[in-house]
Amino acid sequence: MEIKIGIASLAKNGVEYCGDSYSLVERLGGMTLILSDGHGNTAAAQQTSRWVTQRARTLVLQGKDNDAVARAVHDELYEMKDRKVACALTIFGVDAETESVSIGRSGQTPVYVWTEEYETAYDDEATALGMSRSVNPQTYELPLAQGMILVAVTEGVRTAGKKRGGAHFEEERLWEIIRGNPAEDAEFIAKNILEYALTLDQEQPAEDMTVAVLGVSPGNAENTGVSFLSASYPISVLEA
Repeated sequence: MEIKIGIASLAKNGVEYCGDSYSLVERLGGMTLILSDGHGNTAAAQQTSRWVTQRARTLVLQGKDNDAVARAVHDELYEMKDRKVACALTIFGVDAETESVSIGRSGQTPVYVWTEEYETAYDDEATALGMSRSVNPQTYELPLAQGMILVAVTEGVRTAGKKRGGAHFEEERLWEIIRGNPAEDAEFIAKNILEYALTLDQEQPAEDMTVAVLGVSPGNAENTGVSFLSASYPISVLEA
């Protein structure tokens, strides 16, 4: 099997800073995808989400599980920002030895899971990090299955359309995109979900938007063990 990752991200219209951040961590026996959503659209929100992502990355590399990572990051953020800053955190962890994937959620946005046998949205109550005295991260562990697709989105995707007076985000459309594409097309799935949300906001995103997709591909029979990673990052160039 092969793990495919796709991430599509966009800042709020007219705002230089994106309050969402993400990281892919290679660790002993597996890999972890981290997605954080700093509340707000300012440089401070970006700094918060990047700090949360990097702190979570460090803890993952130390061997901490998803629940321990969320609680430790929460405690530090709670003290550092004096209970005035919130950040959502989603973690996907793949373990090759146990052939499982772990999911960690701290925030209101669901995680969507599709396999050939079932589809479900994990949406149990889970508070964002940093604001409340206590935190209740939700964790789940699932067996890896060929064709499995996991999708995480930030709040800007879920609220797409609400500030534009038109159609609102519908989970059924997200499921249609997931069902209509194989796990190896994780990047395509992420791009299409983001484009759907962007259309609802009339091509002017009202909030930061990020979609992260993890797909479990059957792999190639001729696979030689080589890993591949590609990325695209926009750079704004000031005209003279």
